[in-house]
Amino acid sequence: MIRLSRLVLVLAFAATVDAETITNRRVTIEIEDGSFSERVQLEVLLEGALDLERWSSYPIFLDDDVELDAFAAEVRGADGSLEKVPRRKLKRQTSVGFGLYSSAYAEIVDLPKLQPGDTIRIDITRRFRPSFPAHRIPVAMNADQRRLTISIRGAGDRLRWTLSGWHDTLEIDELPGVLSVSGDDLEALRPRAYEPDDTAWQPALLLAWDDTGTWQGVGDWYTGLMDQVPVDRFQVAALAAKLTAGLENRRDRLVAITSHVKTMIRYEAVEIGVGGFIPSSSAEVITRGWGDCKDKANLLIELLAAVDINADMVLIRSGHDARIDPEFPTTIGFNHAIVAVPAVDLDTADDDSVVDGFFFIDPTMDRGPALWLSPFNQGTAALVIAEPESRLIEIPVMPSLEISDLEIAGRVDTMGVFTGEAALRLTGERALPWVRGFDSLDPARLDQITRESFQRLLPGVKLVGSTCEERATGVPAVTLRSDIRIPGFVNRSTSFDRFRPATVPSLPDTRALDGRVRPIVLESGTIRTRWEISFPESWCPVVPIDTTVANSAGRFSYRVRTLPEGPVEIESTVILDRWWFPVELADDLRELSIAENRATRKTHRLRCDRNPAHSGG
Repeated sequence: MIRLSRLVLVLAFAATVDAETITNRRVTIEIEDGSFSERVQLEVLLEGALDLERWSSYPIFLDDDVELDAFAAEVRGADGSLEKVPRRKLKRQTSVGFGLYSSAYAEIVDLPKLQPGDTIRIDITRRFRPSFPAHRIPVAMNADQRRLTISIRGAGDRLRWTLSGWHDTLEIDELPGVLSVSGDDLEALRPRAYEPDDTAWQPALLLAWDDTGTWQGVGDWYTGLMDQVPVDRFQVAALAAKLTAGLENRRDRLVAITSHVKTMIRYEAVEIGVGGFIPSSSAEVITRGWGDCKDKANLLIELLAAVDINADMVLIRSGHDARIDPEFPTTIGFNHAIVAVPAVDLDTADDDSVVDGFFFIDPTMDRGPALWLSPFNQGTAALVIAEPESRLIEIPVMPSLEISDLEIAGRVDTMGVFTGEAALRLTGERALPWVRGFDSLDPARLDQITRESFQRLLPGVKLVGSTCEERATGVPAVTLRSDIRIPGFVNRSTSFDRFRPATVPSLPDTRALDGRVRPIVLESGTIRTRWEISFPESWCPVVPIDTTVANSAGRFSYRVRTLPEGPVEIESTVILDRWWFPVELADDLRELSIAENRATRKTHRLRCDRNPAHSGG
């Protein structure tokens, strides 16, 4: 996976600022040819015991392309005392969680013993040598800010900028060659459920000072980096010929080569300076047997070229914590590399990840079929580095391949006890943890997790044995099964019998959707629960229901009917064809949530006209 050192460092730096009150925060950027300096001045008032713990150690994140130019830190006590921290007291920490083989490290500032009422002042200047002329400065923090000032100088008329959020809160002053952003009394981020990850989506100022300001310009820049990668066509061609021997169909050759890169080349994250963008040579990757996402993508591209299948490198934002701004062309936000293959003459199927004539393939996925695209790469923008034109393409979500399907079938006795079998079928990304678990977990632990899953989905269930097995389908798939018994499933009374079958939760409660000001992140796909229940013959029938709500956010349907064979079928289905919901779709999500809550929380009554006082028994 591509690791953007500059972006990661800024985000990690921001995440440490977690006091109750930042009384003053000033960020100054001085842009020069090939580098820029970032000076951050913080004044923080410590107001409670939690603040003291948060600020006892302060990390300054650096790497091969980010160095510490200047440092000063001091603590002024509430009693007027002053204690300074000399630079020689900084301690290096090399394991900072940015991936294997990373050049990232931290200089740790151990602050003196702190007391409530103390004020910390930190003044840090770092020198950046960015591989692409762009930068990201968080605006919102995890603490209230009484005063924020951001100043940008040195880029002249090349400077481009955009604010992601808080446009109405900040004052913008733009003069030739100078940009100033300021604000007072800025509230801390207070994350809510179903929101993007704070560090990736918090309001920020994005900067760039490249010459073109277009996605084509970003593509040309990356093509220039790729030209530095040595090519050993002999070794690549020999491997490609071996993998495709006897295969005439283009799709068959694509599958054979992709399968090899996915399963036989081990994935390892690598980030060493500009190595976050430049892949290793394919010959080196073949020899050592491992590589990161860009290494594996480049190897796949060269192997395909050896059998006359064109392919292009693709930069993408993988995961569900943020999205690329399509109106602001930079490298900021990309964290992964995949491959785009022109779909011409590939015998594509309806469920293939084909968009705008490109077949998108992720060679880092070591599970599932060769051409399956993980949903973490769906519903996001992808920059295809192609000739003659690089372009940004939106990869849609494919909900038909991402399924959670719970089926329960059984019989209710005259005492209202349900006995039957439950089967939970997971397909796609939902099945991956289970598929990986088959390799790493012992049978007892796997059985325990299976039982816990059913107990969460079916409150009050008594399990009688359980199994978990992988299914052979076009994508990762597993089936969990268990014989079940639910005492008191039907509540019997003198006036009527009633029951409420459980369903797989899929949508937020309506209260969680009120007052949303940030995007909403949910799990895309198809979520279905189906009950088939046989009641005693003498009991009264269930009241039928058939309701459907569909809008731009998705679709919900709920159906209750008596099947011709006699059992009652209750089916609830939610289909979400996106995972990222802008605020404008909150009302549509609320409409779906209301419909789901009304239907699935409904208590079903067994009634009949011949005996309104009692349903029979």
